[in-house]
Amino acid sequence: IIVSISEKLRKKMPKIPILISPFFFGSKITKDFLTLEEHEKQWDFILSQIKHSVDIMAFQVGPLPYEDIAKYMKVTKKLADRYKIELWANVETFSGDMPGNKLFPPIDIRDLKYKLDASEPYSKKAVTFEFSHFMSPNSVHFSARNLFERYKEMIKESSKR
Repeated sequence: IIVSISEKLRKKMPKIPILISPFFFGSKITKDFLTLEEHEKQWDFILSQIKHSVDIMAFQVGPLPYEDIAKYMKVTKKLADRYKIELWANVETFSGDMPGNKLFPPIDIRDLKYKLDASEPYSKKAVTFEFSHFMSPNSVHFSARNLFERYKEMIKESSKR
């Protein structure tokens, strides 16, 4: 499907990069999660099939336990480089760490910083899902407004270094 859609997009907009945002099949979402070795094998095969159809991958880091983010990003970066695909991180701005809770709150700034720091050595850029609900100063969630302010402070601090 990716190859078919990509071919159509490239005909209509040949100069626009094509981005996909897959997720890590991590232990936060299933008991049958992929080990690091399984992830590498599976994505090596997938990328060998779609290498000419995708320019950028922005892997969603949310399904991984925090301590696994850097390990999985490192392996994925190696694969992305092999197939000449740019690697970004898609760092969710909501907390999905509450079992059974379907109404996710905005993430704690310390957790967001951890995810960004763990992804940064391996990704060219970071994007987020979903700014408008979980981080926007215009969100109905008061904590989203606070997260946005803390994020701006964090960026300001890191630019001083």
